[in-house]
Amino acid sequence: MAREIAVTIDGSARYRFDTIASFGLVPRRYTVHVNVALFRRMVEVWRSGDREGAARFFAEDVVFHYPGPGPLHGDHRGRDGIISFWAEQDRLTGGGFRPEFLGLAADDQRVYVLVRFEAADASISFHRAAVYDVEDGAFASARFFEDDPEAAVAFFSLAGGGS
Repeated sequence: MAREIAVTIDGSARYRFDTIASFGLVPRRYTVHVNVALFRRMVEVWRSGDREGAARFFAEDVVFHYPGPGPLHGDHRGRDGIISFWAEQDRLTGGGFRPEFLGLAADDQRVYVLVRFEAADASISFHRAAVYDVEDGAFASARFFEDDPEAAVAFFSLAGGGS
């Protein structure tokens, strides 16, 4: 059984693959998966500062699952919940919350994102992987995982610490 996967590396190269169990990845064509395009549009709106507009890319009953220690942990529910989550990230970093997107991949049910965060003085950095579930053309849930939870707590404890 073949399964289609789209991969974007450093925001530039876009490849689409068919996965075939015994043959691995086979390049198919240079296109952007619909869920990659959906995520990119959401990020573009988010980066413009329009948090309410960005929240419209999510289902009304969306849930952000943020495990671990720190001020952002817990489940954030609904569009208002994710707007509050984003506002708290901004507040905790003094408005310096600017993730560096390193990788983006998608299939028909999910978007996979890898981002890097670094304090303005480069004293703290960490990576976050995020998995966004897509249902009916909207993000239904998201789960976040950090490679260094202690660095993430320290990062979000520095007012103005993001870059």
